[in-house]
Order: sequence, then C-alpha cells, then structure tokens
Amino acid sequence: MDWLTILLSLIFVIYLMYAVLMFRFYLGVKKTVLKQFHGKTKGEENDPPLVKVSVIIPVRNEAHQITRCLETIRDQDYHIPAMEVLITDDFSDDQTITIAREYAVTYPEFPLKIIIPEENVKQQEGKKRAMERAIEMATGEIILTTDADTERLPGWIRSMTEHFSNSSIQMVSGAVVFHREENILEKMLSLEFLGIMGITCGAVAAGVPVMCNGANLAFRRMVFKNAEGYSGHKQIASGDDIFLMLKIKKLFGGSSIRFNTHPDAVVFTKAPATIREFFYQRLRWISKSGSYQDGFLISLSLLTYLTSFVIWLVFMITILQGSMLWTGLLLLFIKMLTDFPIVSRMASCYHKERLLPYFFFAQLFQVIYVPVVGLLGFVVPYHWKGRWIKR
Repeated sequence: MDWLTILLSLIFVIYLMYAVLMFRFYLGVKKTVLKQFHGKTKGEENDPPLVKVSVIIPVRNEAHQITRCLETIRDQDYHIPAMEVLITDDFSDDQTITIAREYAVTYPEFPLKIIIPEENVKQQEGKKRAMERAIEMATGEIILTTDADTERLPGWIRSMTEHFSNSSIQMVSGAVVFHREENILEKMLSLEFLGIMGITCGAVAAGVPVMCNGANLAFRRMVFKNAEGYSGHKQIASGDDIFLMLKIKKLFGGSSIRFNTHPDAVVFTKAPATIREFFYQRLRWISKSGSYQDGFLISLSLLTYLTSFVIWLVFMITILQGSMLWTGLLLLFIKMLTDFPIVSRMASCYHKERLLPYFFFAQLFQVIYVPVVGLLGFVVPYHWKGRWIKR
C-alpha cells in the first residue's frame, strides 16, 4: 500500500466522522429551534416568575462603545427591582469609567454599580479577576454576562432567564451574532460565526456542550461557587466562559446546559473589520485550547482542524506535484456540503440569508487560515485590550 492510498484512506475516515458529527449537530439545531419557537420545554411554565438577575459587564478601554451597551440594557422589559447591572473594570486607561459614572448620574433609577480594582495590584489584572470581583458583589440569583461592545433587544434578560424555571438547568448559553457587516471580510466572518453558533447549539442539544460565549451567558450564582469559579485557569487570559461551562458540565452533566436560540435572546456585536483584528482574535481563541481536558471537545477541535488541514495539504501537494487538484476540489465541495445545512439554518433563524452568497468564499478563507492560525495560536503572542499576551 503506497503513501497516497494511506493518505486517502485517512482523509475518508476524517471526513466521514466530521460529516456524521455535523449532521448530528444539525438535527440538534433543528430540534432546538422548533422547540423554542413553537413551545415550552416540559417543566417550564408559560409565565415563569421573575428572578433577581445580575448583569455583569467586564470592561477595559471601552469608552467608545459602553454607552450604547448600557442603552440597550436600560431598554429591557425586565422589572427594574429584579435586576442590577455591574460594570467591573480591568484597569482601563481611557474614559470608560468616567462615562459609566456620568451615565449612572444621568439615569439614577437605572440600577448600575461600578466596580474598580485596587490600583497597582498586578494580581488583579485580567478579565477573570474582574469577573470574580463582580460576582462576589452580585446579589442576583442568576448571573448574566455580556461584553461592552454588544447590543441586544428589549426581551434579552427575560428570554435568557426564563429557562431557569426548570431547576435542573444550571447554565444558558445565548447566540452572539455579528451585525452591520460592511466589507467582504466582515460578511464572511459573520457567516462563519453563524456556523460556530450552530455547532454550539447542536452540541448542547446532543448533550455534549463544547462551546459558549461570555458575551451572552447566564448561570446560577451558587453554581459558580460550587464549581469554584475560574480556579485552575486564572493564568489563561481568555476562556472564562468555556472553562466554567466545562466545570458545570462535569458536575451536573450536559443536560444541565441549554442553548437559547430565540431572537429575543440574541446579542449583537461587530465582526473584526481588518485582517489584523481577526488574526489576534483567532490567536486568542486558539491559545486556551492547550488547556482543554474534555475528551469530546479535544476530539472535535482536532477533527475540525484536520478537515481544513487536509484540503490545504492536498493543494500543497498539487502545487508541488500537480497530481491531486481534483481531490482537493472534491474535499472542499464535501466540506461545503457538510457545513451548509447548519450555516443556512442559523442564517434563516437570524435573518442573515443575504450573506449566503458569500458561503463559498467563507469556506475557502477558512481552509486557508485554520491550518496556519491553529498552529500559531500555541506559540505566537497576541494583542488584546491594549496588552500583549504571551504564550
């Protein structure tokens, strides 16, 4: 058996496993959307009682966007006495906190608290430590986290918290969707991110949650304490969301986590506008993967990487030997055929069908960047929130 036969056999196994998983996730997305759009889950009441909610916004140098974030939270249809909003600072050196304080004065009825770290205490730096400071001061039964560069509809808090009327639910992950796409990069990334949200949703539906996004995440405050918060991963700059999710999954099982697909629960943000922003974002995402201990997550990450890597490898062989062009094109077509159902379903769910013509370009871009960034993320430092994060 020559090397080419062995390579093609391995590729067949990789793509078969990938196709089976994506189909399973697609079924999960379909089931979740139908259930949440057309009926309640067993054990949930039609009008669940309001619970006290603590909305936490970690900030670092967010002066140009914090006001819009607060506006969309102030517009919530949730009962004000049943909510509080905590801005927790991570040593901003711009006007973020000044703007937040002015906002609190302008709207005294808005339950806004601002948490400032002790000056010159290096051990208090980082998003996880800022989050911990806020959670320690929070009084809500439910913690709802988001980012300063986000917006949402008036029903966000209500939609994200109503799932907790089921006592077995410990965490609810909501969709994060890019909006106001302008250039082709933003449109491709918006489409790709819909696919990521689809996999997140499908995996939760399958009982094996693998991802979540701290820009739209709710969990019980007591569960955070039971899981010992971010202990064990504080040295990692990112991953406050996923490492907490994995702890909850281990303690309470995958069925204790839910994904909320309802349009009211969506949080909107901007896609990276430049290649440089995109590159640093993906390096940050990849950098934490070396600390994963969940077997299914590791397997899925590796399988997803290999699916793009083998296409890249085949095209490299084609350039050098000119013998596998059609194989590479076939693999790209199979990958597109496998990914499209999830992406199109999520695009339909969040009214992004206009982006589907960019699907081919998004897939091609993915095949180019994933093999490269997937390796560089373990060794190359990245820039985030005014800091250089070293590996």
